Amino acid sequence: MADVYFLDLTKSYRKSSVEMLEKLIEVSKGLKIINQGTVCAVKLHVGEQGNVNFVSPEYVKKLVDMISKAGGAPFLTDTTTLYSGQRHRADL
Repeated sequence: MADVYFLDLTKSYRKSSVEMLEKLIEVSKGLKIINQGTVCAVKLHVGEQGNVNFVSPEYVKKLVDMISKAGGAPFLTDTTTLYSGQRHRADL
């Protein structure tokens, strides 16, 4: 069975959520698969205009920095949506 980690954002913690993200990535050993020069996509969720549900730029920066430090070549990407909206088509 896989370990699942949960961060209750209604609680106060001694460390910042960015520091805890860094620790989680280190503990998971998820960056061990990155070799020097490995191109690595960082999938974002930028949401629709006015949306408050998106990946924090602080988390993205931390992950990009960690990938770079591991020797990878990160790039940011997102996808279109399955529903009709501003992000339904990439060419618009």
